[in-house]
Amino acid sequence: MKFAMFYAAEFIHAFVICILTAVLFLGGWRGLGAGEPGYELFGFLMLMAKSVAVYALVMLIRNTLPRIRIDHMMAFNWKFLVPLSLVNLLVVMFLARPFVPDYAAAEALVAQGGLAGLLGAIFGAGFIAELPRAVVL
Repeated sequence: MKFAMFYAAEFIHAFVICILTAVLFLGGWRGLGAGEPGYELFGFLMLMAKSVAVYALVMLIRNTLPRIRIDHMMAFNWKFLVPLSLVNLLVVMFLARPFVPDYAAAEALVAQGGLAGLLGAIFGAGFIAELPRAVVL
């Protein structure tokens, strides 16, 4: 029974994500005159049809492609995505000054964010240091 509930929760979660995708990217309940007053039921049916179409696409992709092992994904992240994000950061850093009209305000905002991050890291390190240690006998 536990496995059935877990399995049902997985499918419901996927369908809720498909409903959100239909609302955010496919126009939600609008389409084919469904947004007009008096056609609320038709709007609901349009939303469900769009959600089922997205769900079918998600299930097609999920059942067709092989699973990606976590060690392969981590290697891809460290070897490709992290250097790519650092290059992106450098490009934005050097292109921001000539193209951002109010660069001083943006620079102050970034400095405040960096200061907040530094203080958060110091506080977090102090908090972790105060946690009780496990005693090994």
